[in-house]
Amino acid sequence: MILLYVTCSGANERTDFSSLARLMSTYQFGEISIRVSEKESPADGTRLQWIQDLVNYCKRGEIFINAALHIKRQWAEDMCRGKVVPELKKLLDLRDIYNVPFFKRVRLDCESIRHGTDEDIIGNLSALQAKIRRRFVFCCNEHNEQFLQQMLANGVVFDCFYHAEHSTGRLPEKWHTPVFENVLHGYAGGITPINVYDALGSISLVVDRAKYQGCICIEAGKGLRGYDGNLSLDKCHRYLQKAKLWYEFYKWQGLSY
Repeated sequence: MILLYVTCSGANERTDFSSLARLMSTYQFGEISIRVSEKESPADGTRLQWIQDLVNYCKRGEIFINAALHIKRQWAEDMCRGKVVPELKKLLDLRDIYNVPFFKRVRLDCESIRHGTDEDIIGNLSALQAKIRRRFVFCCNEHNEQFLQQMLANGVVFDCFYHAEHSTGRLPEKWHTPVFENVLHGYAGGITPINVYDALGSISLVVDRAKYQGCICIEAGKGLRGYDGNLSLDKCHRYLQKAKLWYEFYKWQGLSY
């Protein structure tokens, strides 16, 4: 099992962007996921400015970090119809220290994708992807697997994401078996700095049994919040550190002589 990203979700204008950038730059597989929508990040709001400040800080300090844009609500629905609002266009145009897009992955979180009932979306997203040249991330469930298969057959490049809903911090009893070939599979649900080591162990069992040869990522959100309800960089550090320890041990265990 190749662990490509260990994602920290929930960074926003209440997160110190300089400390966040320095932390994430120390972990090669670390990734931040920033949520945006017409409600959370209007043109006159603070989130868009915070994102710009983060990008500027990284450029000044020549810091590279992995970042994903998590688009929700109407903005995501608009993209499924081939429309990119001006606020999103500015975010997608942001560049990192290597002059490539700052946001490498774009997660679309909306009802149209979750239910997979509108086949016009496939053509719309295919045309849009040709313009923005970014990998999409789609949440996968029992309702939309066939729909995502159609996307794959029509050339849409995406990462697959399984989310087990748990508000108690407990891991699901069983993780989903990888479905798609040559598609990065992501897992989330109940992952915290305390249990990430066990989560990776149980995910690896499912992945290895399926003889899946692709890459894996994991994501934590609620489990990284502090007492104030905001993202805790201390928890992010412990989460990333334990994921790194597990993966180094896993690779060592897999060596053959």
